[in-house]
Amino acid sequence: MATKTATSVAAAALQRRFEFSGEFRLPDQSLLERLKSLAYLDLETHGKIVVNFEAIKANATKTQKVQKLYQEALEFYKFGMFNLAFDVCKSAIDLKSEDQFTNSLLEKILVNIQNKKDKNDISELSGKEREFYDEIAKWEQEIRDIKKENESLSNEQKLKIYSRISSAFGNWGLFLKLDEKKYIKALEKYKKSLRADNICCELSPDEGNFYHKHKSEVFNAIGCAYLDLKIYKKALIFYEKAINLYEKNIEANKGKKDANIESQTKSLAKAYQNMAHVHKRLADKYKEEKEYEQALGEFETGLEMLKISRSIYDSNDCLEWLKFLYEHAQHTVSKILEANKGKK
Repeated sequence: MATKTATSVAAAALQRRFEFSGEFRLPDQSLLERLKSLAYLDLETHGKIVVNFEAIKANATKTQKVQKLYQEALEFYKFGMFNLAFDVCKSAIDLKSEDQFTNSLLEKILVNIQNKKDKNDISELSGKEREFYDEIAKWEQEIRDIKKENESLSNEQKLKIYSRISSAFGNWGLFLKLDEKKYIKALEKYKKSLRADNICCELSPDEGNFYHKHKSEVFNAIGCAYLDLKIYKKALIFYEKAINLYEKNIEANKGKKDANIESQTKSLAKAYQNMAHVHKRLADKYKEEKEYEQALGEFETGLEMLKISRSIYDSNDCLEWLKFLYEHAQHTVSKILEANKGKK
């Protein structure tokens, strides 16, 4: 009788473990076999417990698949590929998993997809924007076509498709950036471009390759978008990300033929100039508030950024920037001296 109780408790515990609606994994085979061997001690319950194990295992496998489909649907949703996200959600729901938590998430994302589709009036897009939209829609359709034949995309297929998607979103953002009223929309497109680049870089992790180079450019573009929006701290964060990746790419490509290191070197130098631009804006802000010492600190930081830029790649633009910033710094020093005289 004691054996029956131990076996039942073990089976019940395992059942509860796999009914948990959050993250979970399949039990390892040794655990299954060990608990099955306990069941053999009681012939009366042996058959029932073995069936339970198979049911638990099958449900766990199904739940894993549903969770994977949910993540896939969420990814497509974030890219604005609402039709594709909808299809994947429906496929996941049709599996009828017992994981109520993931099922509720799927239902929620279906509602969000429908809301987005209702608001997604492409007739309002300009001629050029419609071109970018159609380009992304083309790759969305390619994903759908591939998934009709196979359950998932191969790494090569993902690299090809997501690099094109990244490029389309990046160009779309660049176009929107021409209109200051659309700076926020431009930032949204750049972030989608970055999302696609992240997928490519995970699939192709070697630093210095095409995908990592493109990602560094997108970091820089996002920094510029935040600069346009006057969100200076965010701009600095993304310029720093761009600089770090430029440096890694340059280092990874040293000694390689046709690596186009000069282009990355120029971009690295330009990123430091962009950093200087942010510090100049911050300095101007402090000057308006008559916080001259803080302003001077920002000018000095900007000058340091320009010196680094010039040490990486000397250009007339950088030299002009240095002169310009130095003059502003000198003017700020004079303001500080005037303020100190007034105090005396």
